[in-house]
Amino acid sequence: MIRRFIFTLMILTSLLSLNLVTANANGLEVNIQYWKRSTQGTYYVAIPFESVSESQPLKDIYMISAGGCKIFTKGIDIYNSLQIKVATYAQEISWCYDGQKITSLSRTRWGTVNAPIYQFNGHIGNTESGGKGQALYRAWTQGSFCEIAPGMGCVWNFYPWVDQYVFSDGSYWGNAGW
Repeated sequence: MIRRFIFTLMILTSLLSLNLVTANANGLEVNIQYWKRSTQGTYYVAIPFESVSESQPLKDIYMISAGGCKIFTKGIDIYNSLQIKVATYAQEISWCYDGQKITSLSRTRWGTVNAPIYQFNGHIGNTESGGKGQALYRAWTQGSFCEIAPGMGCVWNFYPWVDQYVFSDGSYWGNAGW
């Protein structure tokens, strides 16, 4: 009975997670040094991603000529050895700037799971410095995830993190890992 349940769960996981990608398609040549092995014997790899887009300020339209607004998203996708994306941890910073200081700022962070045998346990780390009225803003965050084995609960934890800087001239920098 338990074997049938585990087999059904694995099939369901595969069907729900048809987020298949190759590591090379994401620009990372994956070799064994990037892989981590869970206590259950499953191998995982983490692939960082980022995006940046221009945005319009809501009120102060004059800022467009003096500076601008951007949205910077940085995160990390976790894939299993079958190249199925099982989890994502990310952070997004929206900011406006005038060349001298950051004039508005907001930050969102999140974790998602893409298969029923994984769980997001929340944010476990947070560091912020600088901010509105300053020349820079830094936000670092860390999340907690686990792999769940039927009847055993959480059997392996992983802790991805994201570190981002945004500046008053519109430049930005970020890193992510686990």
